[in-house]
Amino acid sequence: MVPDSSQTPDSSQVPDSPSSTIFDDQALTANRRGTITDEQLKQIQWPIRLHLILQWVLLLVLCAVAAYVVMLLTLTPDVWMILISIALVFISLMGWLTQSRLGSLKQREVASVAGPVSRKIIFSGKKPRHEIVVARKKFRVPPEIYNSMEEDAYYRIYYQPKIKVLLTAEEV
Repeated sequence: MVPDSSQTPDSSQVPDSPSSTIFDDQALTANRRGTITDEQLKQIQWPIRLHLILQWVLLLVLCAVAAYVVMLLTLTPDVWMILISIALVFISLMGWLTQSRLGSLKQREVASVAGPVSRKIIFSGKKPRHEIVVARKKFRVPPEIYNSMEEDAYYRIYYQPKIKVLLTAEEV
């Protein structure tokens, strides 16, 4: 079996990718060789970029709100410099993470993990989230992928390592 989906370190961060290559032998073969197919790249590229853009917008909004609150306080220039330095460190870290993730995606890196699958449904908000866990790696998947994988069956999962997007899977 070759399910396809997406996930991140915190599986609530990245939306599920389309599952049109759920049983795609070409994608599985490419993933075994350690590369991502053009079709997989198209499927995961825009959701990931949208996610990164939303993270940047959130960071900038938080910085603007923090700057407004800090301006209401009367602070010495030394304290201002410390606060500006902290903000620059956060922005630099976010820039480095963004570049690392997009660079890894451009290099079409693939990692794999194998082991028994555990499945769980998380109810938060209006729509339940479906998760599978293989060797302590969590992947958020669409319901059709979740339903196609048997609990405690052994699978090899191929995923993009920097952004933790599940690409394909095969039962072993």
